[in-house]
Amino acid sequence: MHGITLDENKNIIISDPTLGRVCRYTKDGKFINEIGKGKGVGPGYFNGPRDAVVDKDGFIYVIDGNFNTL
Repeated sequence: MHGITLDENKNIIISDPTLGRVCRYTKDGKFINEIGKGKGVGPGYFNGPRDAVVDKDGFIYVIDGNFNTL
């Protein structure tokens, strides 16, 4: 795991560069959803997401340590 942040509802967002994914969990630890298609090359894939930030409107921006963007 790399970056951990909270969204506007206090859900936990975790960046996982090993599996190329960003997951969101409730504050109780229940899985909500996964952002991106996993590790790979091309649109929608991550290749080492390091961190994520959430803006005031709830949009999630992911910092991919290698090169991909969504």
